[in-house]
Amino acid sequence: MSSRKLLLTRIGWLLIAGLSLACYAFSLPGKVQFFNWLLESDAGFGQSLSRLGISPAIYIGFEIAQVTLFALIYTLVGALIFWRKSGEPLAVYVSIMLVTFGTVTFTNTVPDLQQSASWLYVTAQILQYVGTVTIGWFAYLFPDGRFTPAWTRYTAGLWALWHAWIAVAYAIHYQPPAWLSPIETGLTIGFVVSWVAAQAIRYRSTTNMVQKQQTKWVMMGISVAVVGWLLATLLLRPVSGDIVPIEIRTTLQILFFLCIPLSIAFAIFRYRLWDIDILVNRTLVYATLSLLVVALYALIASGLGWLFRSEGNFYISLLATALIAILFQPLRENLQANVNRLLYGERDEPAVVLARLGQRLESSLAPEALLATVVETAAQALNVSYASIFLQDETDSPAAEYGHKPASFSPLHLPLTYQSESVGQLYIAPRAPGEDFTPADKKLLAMIAQQAGAAAYAVRLNRQLRVVNADLQHSREALVNAREEERRRLRRELHDGLGPTLASLLQRVDALRLNIAKDPQKAGQMAEELKKQVKGTVAEVRRMAYELRPPALDEFGLVDALREQLRQIQPEGGLRISLEAASEIPSLPAAVEVAVYRIALEAVTNVARHAQAQTCTVSIAHSAGRLILTVQDDGRGLPGDAKTGVGMISMRERAEELGGELEVKSNRGQGTILQTRFPLAGEN
Repeated sequence: MSSRKLLLTRIGWLLIAGLSLACYAFSLPGKVQFFNWLLESDAGFGQSLSRLGISPAIYIGFEIAQVTLFALIYTLVGALIFWRKSGEPLAVYVSIMLVTFGTVTFTNTVPDLQQSASWLYVTAQILQYVGTVTIGWFAYLFPDGRFTPAWTRYTAGLWALWHAWIAVAYAIHYQPPAWLSPIETGLTIGFVVSWVAAQAIRYRSTTNMVQKQQTKWVMMGISVAVVGWLLATLLLRPVSGDIVPIEIRTTLQILFFLCIPLSIAFAIFRYRLWDIDILVNRTLVYATLSLLVVALYALIASGLGWLFRSEGNFYISLLATALIAILFQPLRENLQANVNRLLYGERDEPAVVLARLGQRLESSLAPEALLATVVETAAQALNVSYASIFLQDETDSPAAEYGHKPASFSPLHLPLTYQSESVGQLYIAPRAPGEDFTPADKKLLAMIAQQAGAAAYAVRLNRQLRVVNADLQHSREALVNAREEERRRLRRELHDGLGPTLASLLQRVDALRLNIAKDPQKAGQMAEELKKQVKGTVAEVRRMAYELRPPALDEFGLVDALREQLRQIQPEGGLRISLEAASEIPSLPAAVEVAVYRIALEAVTNVARHAQAQTCTVSIAHSAGRLILTVQDDGRGLPGDAKTGVGMISMRERAEELGGELEVKSNRGQGTILQTRFPLAGEN
């Protein structure tokens, strides 16, 4: 709010507050005159005071004092709110409501100013209208200043029009017909119901914990005021000639209505001071129950009186009372359940929550939607503003969350397990800052967490599967790229190496043919050179074929080819290389044979070059559907900071390309064990 608007707001508020207090002050003579008339019109009242030893002056002074105290408390609370929150429109609205309602509306100031100046009388009528309308709109606007839900705009407009009609009728001294009285009663009940419904809907729909706590305070204050006023009115009926019931009723009504400004002040300033959930719960239950009991009693009594053409009959009242007694307990239980659901969610109905969670999980087709369903159900079941799930080893961000995370909060976290394995954590924010969960809340959350463990496990498994699929796809792409690179290399060698060599051979054959007859000696020399070139070409072709697949594998088999090659690698003296192979090795796929052959030779070559070993044993075994290649030496072992070389990377890639795994174990000074395991298709 700008400084100019703030200045105008403060001036306007001071003007309204000053006029309200002036109207009340000038109404005091009229109030004194009214109480004098009351004592004179009913001699029994005066006698009642005499029996109590109270003079008329003391009685009138007490009446004026308690009404004045009421007006001052409303005005002081309104002034305090305005002083502390004058920059907030809703706070200004509430302060004006308290000042006008407390000094003019509730204290019935307008009739006491009939003999005063006309401008003061008209001002009091306007201020009374303002106090009546603003307090009626309060339940529609508090605590965020917006009409929520949307239909409250229409009920607020109807409230304003209705009281505008009452004010005009009073000003022109119009006496409404008797048939309008039931309509006015029905409208009053309808507005009370709409106030309660608006606050209940606002409480359920808002995710702001501060507003929820503020709403609790206001609901408690208004409920205490209405119920207290209602009970005082019904139980303390005026008795002719006895002023005591009237006095007690008036005092109690004033005291009960003082709960409204006090609860509003606490809601605005100190909503975190106490936890009033239990008090609000009981207040709402018994306030609503009292209203229903009174309404039912009036309906039953009037209905039976009309049916039997008898009013004030003792038996009709007795029957109505009996029916109310029968209906009391079912009404209370239903109200208690609904109020508990309003304040705490569905914590008292765990079976319903779990059944709904199960149905929603069954209908969630996407795995990622499972956790979102769990956190939403947990938050809605307990009426909290935020819930989230973190999967195991994924603590950077939640796997699923619901609501708005408070800036600072201490959540309740529950472990999610599946078959004794920890799969994540469920975090639940409290309903309000500093509020703790009850044992009933924790019991329901434990049930939800138990059901959520399977969902979290499925989601984590799905994520791991996606990672494996991505790795598999990457491996396939790498294999395709490697194959194409190999084809490109072969094409280049055939085109750039073998192709020109064969073309050269063809030219030499032509030259040889021409020189056979002319120069036999030269032709012989050319034949020798041609023979050497053909041998070189054959060697090159064999080299290329060997790089594709060692011919010895096809000629001798894996074990014999490897034994022959190890014999050629073994140096003279020093390192002793031995090969141990199982007698029943099944027929192996060509790719596995090549991989075992290459890995074994690369490993033995590394031992010969770097291990400084005395012995090296190569063993090939077959077990549980796997071919196991082991290369073990007794050398110096790998140092702790050894870097992975090209040869090790190549061996590991060869194994992983075929779904195998390579493991290296080494202790400094105790040798090295390299083991590779290949799965064999079609075997368990």
